[in-house]
Amino acid sequence: MDILIVRATAADGEAVARLVRELAGSSNEESRVDAAYVGRYLAFPGRTVLLAEADGERVGFLAFSLNPNLWHAMDGCLIEDLFVQPAWRGRGVGRALVARVMAEAARQGWAEVSVSTGRENRAALSLYRGLGLVEEYVLLEKHF
Repeated sequence: MDILIVRATAADGEAVARLVRELAGSSNEESRVDAAYVGRYLAFPGRTVLLAEADGERVGFLAFSLNPNLWHAMDGCLIEDLFVQPAWRGRGVGRALVARVMAEAARQGWAEVSVSTGRENRAALSLYRGLGLVEEYVLLEKHF
């Protein structure tokens, strides 16, 4: 099985929105995202969505933002969302998506790549640690 990683464009809006809604559903939540919002997200400077294709299907995505970082005086990358459809998990799709970001970080000279996940998400923690990410900080949030 070959996994193809491509940068999403506004034309991929519905596929990205569908995957985001699947991600939300996997946590018993809802997302109001639609193709138009995906287009707005992609048009915002520093925002990228990578799509994973396998067997001609869009089976996962990774969204990240690139932001200037005053401390490092370089850009930093934040992985915002990563999702692989359940039938494709454990087959290297998530690893391919994150590895693509890590390779781009090295190539472009970004200061860092950051990501957060729940403490109970052992699969994600294993994936991120396996690609060289380490725990450095505690993330605090308040949702509105």
